[in-house]
Amino acid sequence: MCRIPQAVATALLLLVPGLCAAQSVNMGSTFHRLEARARRVTTTFPDVVIDVRRGDDQTMEAILRSRAEGVEGGRLHVSTASRRVQWRRAAGDDRLSEFALPDQAIVGLDWAAFQLYALHVDEAASNGGALDVTGDEGAWDGHLRRSRRALGRGLSAGQLGTRVEQVETEFDGIIVRAELDRHVRVKSPGKRIDYSRFTATIVDPQSGAPRGFVRWFDTAQVLTWKVEGGSQGVILPERLPGGWTFTPTMAWANVQAYQFATQAAKTLEPDEPFAGLAGALLGKPVAPTPFLQIARAVAPLPSAALAVSGAVARNVMADVPALDGTWMRGWSFGARGGAVVVNEPGCDNLHWLDGSIFRACCDQHDRCYEANGCSASSWWWPFSGSWSCERCNAGAVYCFCTVSNPAYCGGAAVGSGGDGGAGGGGCSSVAGGFCPIECMTCQSR
Repeated sequence: MCRIPQAVATALLLLVPGLCAAQSVNMGSTFHRLEARARRVTTTFPDVVIDVRRGDDQTMEAILRSRAEGVEGGRLHVSTASRRVQWRRAAGDDRLSEFALPDQAIVGLDWAAFQLYALHVDEAASNGGALDVTGDEGAWDGHLRRSRRALGRGLSAGQLGTRVEQVETEFDGIIVRAELDRHVRVKSPGKRIDYSRFTATIVDPQSGAPRGFVRWFDTAQVLTWKVEGGSQGVILPERLPGGWTFTPTMAWANVQAYQFATQAAKTLEPDEPFAGLAGALLGKPVAPTPFLQIARAVAPLPSAALAVSGAVARNVMADVPALDGTWMRGWSFGARGGAVVVNEPGCDNLHWLDGSIFRACCDQHDRCYEANGCSASSWWWPFSGSWSCERCNAGAVYCFCTVSNPAYCGGAAVGSGGDGGAGGGGCSSVAGGFCPIECMTCQSR
């Protein structure tokens, strides 16, 4: 088990620092390979709608149309092979501007939508003047190419990002539609209510029925999700090392929802399959990739952490392999082939839990083992060895039970006295103003 304390929550594989403004740029290889499976992204702004489609050769074509009349107002062509971007004004306008992507920039469909919108805004701000973004006339505003003259008096890339009202992403067999949540905000003296910023809904393309969601609470810095027949969870900022290193956007949430619904990342081939092995053989520490950083921070919750279904409490112990007697007895084999089994980083013999909220329990158990000179064989059931080792084991069992309680995520059952039990009825949003995902009957705000 790990000796370095690391707060973990449930499988966000996409936590990547350095997200600029509102575009998903340089988000790591896993994110971009998942995003590359998207066929279309449609982004809605107050005045225009931008539809971006990906061709078989990964080229991207964006078309901007006004929301009022549907009149075409510009096109953007992105060639991933040549890394050149071509911008054409409104239909019938032969003027063409072209610029190159920076070498370090990895862009996707939502970037193309934002880039076209930024050019549209800059052109409107030029009051009919010639707009040029090539050469010295252009400048980079974060990851967006802007007119240098318009940029000095226009909106920044971050301000443009706040104008997004809806982002719809289409994958094979799945559509994810993220849009701003509308709330009737009621003033409550002495009580803070954290409202959700947006919800990304997973939609069945055939029936149009919702199949799950990802919801972001911006003021509370909380992400929740639930997928029909799949995973569900809640991510609190204190459970992430260093907190959120970027602000989730609708386009990002759509790709994350796709991963939650399909677990498509498992089908991706590693970029450098032997890089980690070579480093390990040489005794060199392997730097965590963005995918690993997220997988450690947000893997799908085991069923034990989702112990409450509706208002009915059920026995969670049988769902936790770590508490199963058969698994426990496996620890009696203190050596393999004569080699002593040492205290490993992560949840020993159960490393699929390394990326879950139960990792903290494993870390605590490790520290207790090291302090009391316990070994892997101390896990044999029934407990053997000194009481100090048994105390470590009992503490781990208690920890597993505690983190699977809804109260851990700020939830309380109505009529339960706020103890987190479910016997009293449905759950209410407390402590953070958001709905704990475990509380199926909770009404989110």
